[in-house]
Amino acid sequence: MHPILARQFLEFFLECCRRRHQIIITTHESNLLDLDLLRRDEIWFAEKDQAGASHLYSLADFNVRTDQDIRKRYLQGRYGAIPFLGDLMLAGKRKFAVMRLIKSLKLRPLKEIK
Repeated sequence: MHPILARQFLEFFLECCRRRHQIIITTHESNLLDLDLLRRDEIWFAEKDQAGASHLYSLADFNVRTDQDIRKRYLQGRYGAIPFLGDLMLAGKRKFAVMRLIKSLKLRPLKEIK
């Protein structure tokens, strides 16, 4: 969903339906991290531990002033919930090493063999 559409949808819901209904949204859209849109207790983060289990915690667990740009602070990693890319980086290095080995042996990768 486009970021502008996501925000407008949420604004519409909050204006029209907040008193009678609730909505749970999961998203990676950091532009929704706005204290003019949502309260601190309405914003939750998920973070995985070493075993791969997810843990949820609220922005209300942090001392956040209303004048702070929480989106910027989230992207800086101040609230955690940052993806761990170590395995992806290692996999990319392995693929590069294998391709370099194939080239040095003057072999063709399987997809090129007909």
